Amino acid sequence: MRSNISVVIPSYNSAAYLADAIDSALNQTLAPLEVIVVNDGSTDETAQLLERYRGRINPISQENRGLSAARNRGIAAAQGDLIAFLDADDIWLPEKMEKQLGCLEEHPQAALVHSQLYYWDTQTGERTIQRHRGRHEYTGRCYHRLFFQNGVIPSTMIVRRECLAKVGGFDEEIRRPTCQDYDLCLRIARHYEFGFVDEPLILYRQHASSSTKRQVAENLADNVFVVRKVLRNDPGLWRTLGREAVNERLFGLSFDAGYHYHEAGRSSEGRRYFLEALRYRPFNSRVWLLYLANFLPSRWVWRLRELKSSLAYVARKDCRA
Repeated sequence: MRSNISVVIPSYNSAAYLADAIDSALNQTLAPLEVIVVNDGSTDETAQLLERYRGRINPISQENRGLSAARNRGIAAAQGDLIAFLDADDIWLPEKMEKQLGCLEEHPQAALVHSQLYYWDTQTGERTIQRHRGRHEYTGRCYHRLFFQNGVIPSTMIVRRECLAKVGGFDEEIRRPTCQDYDLCLRIARHYEFGFVDEPLILYRQHASSSTKRQVAENLADNVFVVRKVLRNDPGLWRTLGREAVNERLFGLSFDAGYHYHEAGRSSEGRRYFLEALRYRPFNSRVWLLYLANFLPSRWVWRLRELKSSLAYVARKDCRA
């Protein structure tokens, strides 16, 4: 039996993982209507790999325009009433679509369904579930919950096409691969309910190389953009959630972005986000100190960091003595 689900896989230089993702979509117990792979200007072997799937997938090529644009291109080409998203480095378990379609049929008021997932360490093969993240709380009307933290992973999502037609697709202004999904989920949650399958249905690949401090900072900076955007589009949230709670959310994201830019040696960006944080806590001495530290020559900053590390080492040594 074939479903009415279009699968959209964006790919940019992901040839090392892409075949696993495509195979996991094609080998579902409930076959998809189509699998669309958008090659977003890759310079690796992606084009040659897609040739192996001729006749089994719908390949689309475009110049590099970013993750949001690639997903939107896939949505525009899709023929199904339901759109499932799969990142090129993730893998679906065989019953993923069948179980989520069942959830949508049981909850016709839900416009989006997501699921629990395995965090997959490809070095050890270990699979873990981080239940403390409370993904089950992003069920039903979860707009306010989502404002304070994103708990939905793109590769777990199936969305009704009519919902995307109403709220729009991924924001192409968010070009970096950071939090396009968070922005979309917030817009969906404002108007619709979410469904949830409380069992792991995907392998979320944990890469051996960890994110750099700059990448972490950019992700946090884009989260600031998304939260400010939702407040601009829905100013009633200030009153509904309380100004103190909203300010705390903005402060936390801004401070963390500033701190990671500071640690990455990106002083101008660090100052920008520390100033943003001071809008919400103007008398926070730690933020002021870090803000001023970003005016120091970089060699001074590194020396201060070395001194801080040395003092921390001495303190730990004294504690063990």
